[in-house]
Amino acid sequence: MTGRSLVFFKLASILGVLAGVWSVTSILIAISVSPWFNWISNALSDLGVSSAALIFNQGLIVSGFFAFIFALSHFKSVRSSIGGRVGTGFLVLASISLIGIGVFTEDYSPHHFVFSVLFFVFVLFAFLSYGAGCLFEMKCRWLGLYCIVFGLIGVVAWALPVWSGVAIPEAITAFPAAFFISVLGVRSLLSYK
Repeated sequence: MTGRSLVFFKLASILGVLAGVWSVTSILIAISVSPWFNWISNALSDLGVSSAALIFNQGLIVSGFFAFIFALSHFKSVRSSIGGRVGTGFLVLASISLIGIGVFTEDYSPHHFVFSVLFFVFVLFAFLSYGAGCLFEMKCRWLGLYCIVFGLIGVVAWALPVWSGVAIPEAITAFPAAFFISVLGVRSLLSYK
């Protein structure tokens, strides 16, 4: 690997770490300045059309961009794993969808709805396929178990008609996904010594 390539992959790995941290931090700050927000009856995207819109939407756009750059660079790390490549492909698609959620707020129907549904579907598929790749092809069993467990928990959370809003299943899917991409970023960064 050339010096320029090494710098790019290290930078992309750092962006992977930041993608997860940036998204969760932005969402939590937006919630903290929105006393009206209710986990049971709201969607996280309600924050994107409120007084916290700038905090929330920039968080999704910036973290989606960071995740996109990282996921594209991550293909090199998983080239020998079908599950890893498929999961990483779903991460690319999820990151594009995340940017779409931030750009097309709830005010832009049906675009926002489409990007939101695609994001959560792509994240769940990324969890399950990358998890399978870790368990059966790559040497990362603990990460594979994490992905499979949170992929299944996410599917169950979306299937249960318990809440009037969707913030809880959104958080049950998005927060573990943010941790997942940050862990992948750290693993990638440590592999480029």
